[in-house]
Amino acid sequence: MTAADKLTVSRIILTPIIIGMMVLWNKDEGLWVAFILYLVASITDFLDGYIARKNNQQSEFGKLWDPLADKLLVCSVFIIFVAWGQIPAWGAVLIICREFLVTGLRSEAARKQRVIAADAFGKIKTISQILFQSLVFFKSAIIGNLHEPKETPFDMAIGAGFWIVMLLTSGSAIQFAIKNRQFLYNK
Repeated sequence: MTAADKLTVSRIILTPIIIGMMVLWNKDEGLWVAFILYLVASITDFLDGYIARKNNQQSEFGKLWDPLADKLLVCSVFIIFVAWGQIPAWGAVLIICREFLVTGLRSEAARKQRVIAADAFGKIKTISQILFQSLVFFKSAIIGNLHEPKETPFDMAIGAGFWIVMLLTSGSAIQFAIKNRQFLYNK
């Protein structure tokens, strides 16, 4: 297993820890610890690809599991944000549907002995989601009590960020489906 693959596995391991902390310890210092672990997990997303390319160690494992690790982290955090009342449920549903579409197409490609690696649009979508989630995390950690709606300076940025994420998520789903439409048909 390459160093990049180990970083991918660490992100998979960190995800349930982060979610557990968000659910069970969702106030004050607990949110800060969860946020820091989230940032560490997010950084591994960038590092694993960089290390794999730099050392020419791109693996079949990494091509499959790196995007799945991203989806696990990002979708889990969005679901908790719905529970916290930070985003509407339909937004999380749209994101999860996009991820199922991409995973389904990748599974069909794998069945045909092909691997579809992440493309630039998908990476931009992921970066926007990570930045948005970091902003919501940061706001939640500062405010502390998530169940009392409060207007903060972050709210306008979060509102705009949410729509940017929705547009990039929708656009990347459409682009991915068109680019890989040959796997939509059972041939």
